[in-house]
Amino acid sequence: MSEEKDSAANQETTEEQKAKASKQEQQASKAQKKTEEEVSKQDAQQPEAEPAEAVSEPPAAEAQPEPAAEAQEPLLIEVEAEALEPFGSEYRPLAEAFEKTRGLLAEAVGVILDKPVTLSRPRLGLLPGESGLSGARAGTVAIKAEFTAGVEGQMAFLTQTTAASALVKIILGSETEQQEKLSAEEMDAFLELVNQLIGKLVLSLSEWAATTISVGPAAAMDQDEAAKFGTDGKLVAAQFDLVVPQLLQTPFMFVLTSSVADQLLVCSKGPSLEEVMEKSAEAQPQMAPTAEPSVSSQLDERLEMVMDMELPIYVRFGETQMRIKDVLQLGPGSIIELNKPVDSPVELVINDKMVIAKGEVVVVDSNFAVRITEVKSKSDRIKGLG
Repeated sequence: MSEEKDSAANQETTEEQKAKASKQEQQASKAQKKTEEEVSKQDAQQPEAEPAEAVSEPPAAEAQPEPAAEAQEPLLIEVEAEALEPFGSEYRPLAEAFEKTRGLLAEAVGVILDKPVTLSRPRLGLLPGESGLSGARAGTVAIKAEFTAGVEGQMAFLTQTTAASALVKIILGSETEQQEKLSAEEMDAFLELVNQLIGKLVLSLSEWAATTISVGPAAAMDQDEAAKFGTDGKLVAAQFDLVVPQLLQTPFMFVLTSSVADQLLVCSKGPSLEEVMEKSAEAQPQMAPTAEPSVSSQLDERLEMVMDMELPIYVRFGETQMRIKDVLQLGPGSIIELNKPVDSPVELVINDKMVIAKGEVVVVDSNFAVRITEVKSKSDRIKGLG
């Protein structure tokens, strides 16, 4: 009896636990349902977010290096603000002549070095002339040349001594390092190069000024000569930057005295000798005197003045071109082949440029002479004087 009571009590306890657990589950289910309804209600009140549109970014472009500004070499002569004084109106016309020289200079250097070169546009301007070229930077070599026709005075050429040494090494095909000082042989080779560059500048100036200009051989200047160069006025300067790819980058500068620059400007504005002589040959004599001198008489007077001028005339057997390296290797017994056969006539050349006659070589009183076999007309000879 007692066991039946215990069993009934246990069964009753189990059913109470089950009922209690069921009630807890129902309460938990109601709470979860209520929470879900509240969340759903909040979502309904908020606007739906539009789906994000996929944006495809363009591929990043490869970074292109910006073109580097053309680096300029320092001026070979130290001046305030590291800049030349701009040309005034009086010297501005000279800029045209220097600009035209750029191509001639690049061609000449390229031929001599037998390598491609580039040459910058010239930096043009004025330098103070009170102290000449004494303001040249340390390690600068200065070369001078004297004008022999067309204008009177001097011009100068400047560059770095190490650059001069490098140029000579390239010409001679030497592998040795650049030197701070040039040997006598190296200076001779460098002067030949400078003669070529000065010749190109003088050619450009001649064409620009419409007159024949010539210059003597280049020579090195010492410090005293450099200090006295062009001290009577300002100096006209043109600096170029020369680049031999992978070998050399250096500046060089041409300098004219103000006196030479003034003479060039006068020549560029006035009639040339050729024009004067042609007009004189065509002018007719005036029969009746007039109060004012006629154009014809003025030309005749000018022609009379130039009739006594001496002109350089030389006989040309032939010509050839040689590299500076070959010139420096010449010695007693060397043979230079010219471009003329033995039986060709020799040429009579005037003003270093024009052939006015041809002939054959003869001997007169133990001296060489030329017997003229062909001669150009007077008008052609007059043109050769211009």
